Amino acid sequence: MELTRQERERVRDFRRLLALGWFLMLGPDRPFATRNPAGTLERQARRVLHLLACPRAGGAPSLQIEPFR
Repeated sequence: MELTRQERERVRDFRRLLALGWFLMLGPDRPFATRNPAGTLERQARRVLHLLACPRAGGAPSLQIEPFR
């Protein structure tokens, strides 16, 4: 599916917003803190940092951070 540059930017921004929202729900005393395996909060934190560091969707991060696994 082909997207315009503007559509790709919107998708990137939505991905960032969703990843951040999920990260916030995983924090201590948050709704999903006890439902996920150990290490989920840390993995999601790395994912949020990775998405925030990417200048464009699918682009290489501008910061050196460990990739999401």
